[in-house]
Amino acid sequence: VHGDLKSELTGNFEDVIIALVQDRSHYEAACLRKAMKGVGTDDHVLVELILTRSNTEIKAIKASYTEQFKRDLEADISSETSGYFRRILVSALQAFRVCVILVITCQGYLSLSLSLVFLFGCVDT
Repeated sequence: VHGDLKSELTGNFEDVIIALVQDRSHYEAACLRKAMKGVGTDDHVLVELILTRSNTEIKAIKASYTEQFKRDLEADISSETSGYFRRILVSALQAFRVCVILVITCQGYLSLSLSLVFLFGCVDT
């Protein structure tokens, strides 16, 4: 079905339809890979797909990422980011979050507006 749809559709409409028929974790893993592949990294995608997902969803995304790309999501995130941003993302990928979060909006990070989620009560293992 996926191949048939791709051959009949194009552009943004194709992206939407493919997203609707795919497993969510499979689609989000592909979005993360696309955000890190090539020159530059789409930080907005990393924030949206890692920092807003539950522990269960993060585990599913990591498993799908490894299955699809034969790569480790945490290692790819570590190689594509740096500093506190890296630490926040890698911490979230551990999937040991508690429910309390504080959202702080930062202006001017690489001329982008990002919403960073700082996690409280994370367990480091």
